Amino acid sequence: MRYLTLVVVMLPVGCSSTIDANDYARQCSDAAECRVISVGDICDCGCEMSAINVTDYPRYQDDRNGISCNNNCGACPGGVAVCRSGVCEAEPQ
Repeated sequence: MRYLTLVVVMLPVGCSSTIDANDYARQCSDAAECRVISVGDICDCGCEMSAINVTDYPRYQDDRNGISCNNNCGACPGGVAVCRSGVCEAEPQ
């Protein structure tokens, strides 16, 4: 009698702790259309920042809230959202 062995490998999909501003809308015509966000490896406590269009901020929040880290990062310094050449960007305060 022959037996067939089946091995199933399940890889996590979408389980990254990295946020990339380019995954969100960044176009703008005025700084009021932009909002500063944390980017990079959120679990690394790197305090990198960028800016996205406010219309995409709810999607960013959903993505950010889906990241669970087992560390206690301190508060990051703030930034200011600007619209430069039609693209939302962040500058340090």
